[in-house]
Amino acid sequence: MIKHPSSNDAPRVSLWPWVYAIAMTYFALHLATSTRYGYFRDALYYLACSEHLAFGYVDQPPLIAVLAWIARHTLGTSLPALLFWPALAGAARIVLVAAFARELGAKRFGVVLAAALAATPGVWWVIDHQFAMNSLETILWTGCAYVILLLLKTRNSKLWVVFGAIVGVGLENKYSIAVFAFALIAGVLLTRQRRILFTIWILLGGALAVLIFLPNLIWNIQNQWPFLELMRNVRATGKDVILPPGRYLLQQILMMNPVSFPFWFGGLIYYFFSREAKAYRAFGFAFVITIAFFMVTHGKDYYSAPAYAMLLAAGATVAERL
Repeated sequence: MIKHPSSNDAPRVSLWPWVYAIAMTYFALHLATSTRYGYFRDALYYLACSEHLAFGYVDQPPLIAVLAWIARHTLGTSLPALLFWPALAGAARIVLVAAFARELGAKRFGVVLAAALAATPGVWWVIDHQFAMNSLETILWTGCAYVILLLLKTRNSKLWVVFGAIVGVGLENKYSIAVFAFALIAGVLLTRQRRILFTIWILLGGALAVLIFLPNLIWNIQNQWPFLELMRNVRATGKDVILPPGRYLLQQILMMNPVSFPFWFGGLIYYFFSREAKAYRAFGFAFVITIAFFMVTHGKDYYSAPAYAMLLAAGATVAERL
């Protein structure tokens, strides 16, 4: 049996106070600058949708409209009130990335570095400054990867139910989580850890994901899949940004901030080639599959941004050991 650096006989590193300090600072900076850029145009559309709640919409699943309804009936619709929600999701992502690094075996320095790296990419500063689906997407993707990490470490098959719940909620937020969930499962299948897939609990997790997604699925069927028609129309009108592979990969580096490149690329190398990360190789495969999918389907560069969380956690772990 492989003995991991973060095995039970090692002292558990606390996230307090530095990780939470970074997360709270990130949250505070977003609120402090919330009135400087005006309303994100899509946010106005989501607020309009919240006045007509339904199980689906042409452009998106219903979760963002539900969140807009909650926002309208609690904090309100001022810029600080609206940005409270994506900024909170961004702060939660920072804590989760640090926890991810801790489960990989990072000590105090690595955990704090992971939190700092999770607060660094420019694309996440933009996403977390907009009332939209993308800030929720990042925390949901990272949550899926975190559950797989716990599955690989503990072999607790019941965690597949948690994975299914996150995927189901994610599908009510943005359909692209299906790509990442498939990539994670395919990544596990490509490694020797594939035995964690052969359990009744993965079927129960899948059933739960379908159950949570079912209202929107039925809505799409009843309305002849309007979202797919929308995507066809977007492609037909040339609104997709089509980049050759080299430029697409370069855009990924720029999007995530070149300063973070050595860390997330080091994390990718760690997953594939480090002997101590042999049990976690699935994350390397999952990342490559995700990037390849969006590259081939001409997805926008930021579609893959949530997948970098698991690489930054690994990169911080490697940097600490170096």
